[in-house]
Amino acid sequence: MKNDLRYAASDCFETFPFPKPDPRSVVPALETIGEKLHEVRATFMVETDQGLTQTYNLLKDPDCQDPAIQHLRKLHEAMDRAVLDAYGWTDLEVPPFCPATPTEQKALETFQDQVIDRLFVLNAERAGGAT
Repeated sequence: MKNDLRYAASDCFETFPFPKPDPRSVVPALETIGEKLHEVRATFMVETDQGLTQTYNLLKDPDCQDPAIQHLRKLHEAMDRAVLDAYGWTDLEVPPFCPATPTEQKALETFQDQVIDRLFVLNAERAGGAT
C-alpha cells in the first residue's frame, strides 16, 4: 500500500475555521444572499440554456457587459461581504468580482491573500485551543 497523501472529501472541512454563529443574526444574511444568488443564477442558466462553466466563464470575462451577468457579479460581491461580516472582518474591502483593470486585479489578489492569511491564523488559534 502506498503512503501518498490523499484527499478525502469527508475530511476536507473537518478543521476549516468556519465563522461562529453570531447572536446578532449575521448567519441568516449569508443564507438570504446565498438563496438569492442561487435563484438568479439558476434563472439565468435556464433562460440562456447554459451550464455552470459557461455561466462562470461569462462572469469572469471583463468584456461581458450583459446586465444579468453584471447583476450576478454584484451578488457574488454581496456574498463575499456577508462572509467577511460573519467572520467579523469588516475592515476588508471587497474587490470587484471580475477585475477589469490591473489595479482591480491587484486588489483582488491582495484580498485573496489577506483572507487566506486570516483563515490560516484563525485555524491555528482554534487548533491551539483544542485539547
